[in-house]
Amino acid sequence: MRSFLLIIIVLGISISCNPKKTEEITERERVLSEKEKAFELKAADYEALKKIRDSLQEIKNAPEIAPVLPENLLGTWVGKIVCTESNCKEHVIGDQRTDDFELFRSNNQLSAKLSNKTGSSRIYTGSYDGEEIKLIYQSDSTAVKPTKTVFIFREIAPDRISGIRETIGKKDCVAKFSVELVRPKS
Repeated sequence: MRSFLLIIIVLGISISCNPKKTEEITERERVLSEKEKAFELKAADYEALKKIRDSLQEIKNAPEIAPVLPENLLGTWVGKIVCTESNCKEHVIGDQRTDDFELFRSNNQLSAKLSNKTGSSRIYTGSYDGEEIKLIYQSDSTAVKPTKTVFIFREIAPDRISGIRETIGKKDCVAKFSVELVRPKS
């Protein structure tokens, strides 16, 4: 044990007496300190990147919020509907009609009430994806004349909405129409 202590004392004296060894130790401490600082910066960058990754994952997993039809497009419109194609007996190319449209929201879903000059009306359910309005009506399977009607409006402005209507009727006949909605004149 004494010899071990003696060796340590001799080494300590020789190191402290040797300025070159002292400089080497000081340089090693400085390099080690710089490495520790660089590691701390990398660790901080890593933690920041993890937070960004986690927030992107939260956004990715968040439910999509569907665009809502702007308020200025809700309300009453007058629709001019012109038949452009048909293989149905009920619709002849060139036939025209005018229906009243009322666009509204019901339980956060776009809906439309269409009324014709005879007073009958239908409720269409729809969607708006930020670029187009789509309205759909489908009669139930017990209807005498089963139909499915789809309106797609791609030209949307505060004073005019334009698009197409496609009606699929009995025996899969198809009639296509151009549709233009304008605000009623007061």
